[in-house]
Amino acid sequence: TTVTIIATAPVPTNVTLTPVEYRINKQRLIVTATSTDATVQTMVLQPFLTESGTVFDPSTLGANLTVSLIAPGSFTITAVGAPKPACNLGGAYATPCAQKSITVKSFSNGTLIGTSAPTALDKIRN
Repeated sequence: TTVTIIATAPVPTNVTLTPVEYRINKQRLIVTATSTDATVQTMVLQPFLTESGTVFDPSTLGANLTVSLIAPGSFTITAVGAPKPACNLGGAYATPCAQKSITVKSFSNGTLIGTSAPTALDKIRN
């Protein structure tokens, strides 16, 4: 009997998301991401689960996806035209909001140096 075992190193978790906000009127998802590594040059919003149960890839937004540096290792990511994330906040957004789906990865010189834990939507606004 032959058994193949593939071991991969864990991805470092050094990104915190606070807050994650969705604005209904302009379909705008706003994420504040902060890394404990000040060498972070870019943050990337990963595909997320939507209210309808499908997965949306923010990279398809092109120019409507902006990443603004606030301070070393601290960014605001704004996705305009993004569908409603799964949120578990009740009301019109009640299902299938059982999953925490917003994740951000941090990069320095093109190398992945951290990722956030999956994070739920904090706030919905008009």
